[in-house]
Amino acid sequence: MIPGHLVPPLPPDPLRRVRAALRLDDAQLVELARTAESRYRRFPRVKASGKLRWITAPDDALKAAQRQILDVLLADMPVHAAAHGFVSGRSIISNAAAHVGQTFVIGYDLRDFFGTTTAAAVRPHLDGLDAAERDWVLAVCTREGVLPQGAPTSPHLANLAFRDADVELAAWAQESGLRYTRYADDLCFSGGRVPEAMHDHIKRVCGAYGYRLAGEKTRVLRRDRSQRVTGLVVNARVCVPRTERRLLRAVLHDARARGLPQALARAGMVDTHVLRGRIGFVAQADAALGAALLTELDGLMAVHHAGLAEVACLPPTMR
Repeated sequence: MIPGHLVPPLPPDPLRRVRAALRLDDAQLVELARTAESRYRRFPRVKASGKLRWITAPDDALKAAQRQILDVLLADMPVHAAAHGFVSGRSIISNAAAHVGQTFVIGYDLRDFFGTTTAAAVRPHLDGLDAAERDWVLAVCTREGVLPQGAPTSPHLANLAFRDADVELAAWAQESGLRYTRYADDLCFSGGRVPEAMHDHIKRVCGAYGYRLAGEKTRVLRRDRSQRVTGLVVNARVCVPRTERRLLRAVLHDARARGLPQALARAGMVDTHVLRGRIGFVAQADAALGAALLTELDGLMAVHHAGLAEVACLPPTMR
């Protein structure tokens, strides 16, 4: 008989924490990872700006698993202090507030942020997970080797992957006398000057981590113009642009006078989801105004649906 102290320890359970987090057995975990790639559908979504964004969304089962992974396994993994997008306690408001009252506001956008963030870039930043857990999480949360646009885990994983770039950009900004924040793919700097060769430096840092800038020009906004950060004006305080407030009021006024579908068409909005999204954006910066606009929209929609119901009850010859 082998003495107890010489018996090799049993191999650790590689997915114990994952199984506990998702409350799935081993067979279910394996099946979820094996079939994850095929559990997505791709569809267009209209942004508040009216432009289309293509979403690669997981099915309900995969989405629920990804949400559990985010809440239980990933949420405590720290992102850089400069990251404000999809971070608890931070928002477009906190992102914009960092740049209030500056002489210059300087912006850059990253091209295809999620689609450029690879599993290999995410993997080293999954702190606290062992190799098997990292393999499984990446199998379930990536598609074709990158982060899918519609997965609930993608924003946090992208923030983790970009953390080292944030460190470099924040250090350079501090040395240059600038402030730096990032909201998802939107990089923003502000301060009293625009350093020479700034675009080339930002481009080089992002490129070193596999990212590209969208466009070849630095977006510089002076204090004597409307300075906007993540769509909010920051010249003297954080506020919604006057043009946006006027537009939304005008659309709702037109809807009261001529009907909701007609008002949306004249405003170039494909449906009420676009209008509701734009009002939701306003609500983040001005809760009272946002609530008033949403209440008015809900009332107009109720009137519109009531009218449709009345028409449906009419004989076909009278419709």
